[in-house]
Amino acid sequence: METKFKNYRSESRDKNWGTYDEGLSLDQINAGSLLRIADSLERMEEPYLKLHRDLDNFKRWYIQERNIKEDLQASLRGTKAWSTRQKNKIQNLEARIKELEATNERS
Repeated sequence: METKFKNYRSESRDKNWGTYDEGLSLDQINAGSLLRIADSLERMEEPYLKLHRDLDNFKRWYIQERNIKEDLQASLRGTKAWSTRQKNKIQNLEARIKELEATNERS
């Protein structure tokens, strides 16, 4: 018959340890104390893990928003450059029209 390996950690979580004996030995009291300490540490760890997950999310969101901002700034710079080129074209066309009108008035 093959014996099954039992993990102390999972076994201590899954079992409700205790006895029906009236008196507890020092080892049994110590085991109960250790189990209570382990339970409290696991409860204390939950908020820390949540804070760590939140921090990771905030870092990821910050990077995403920074990338969006940089993309929008680049797009805005491109739009401003295009607008400036269009204004220069209009000014050049207006100057050309004035030149042609001046030429037509002379002739």
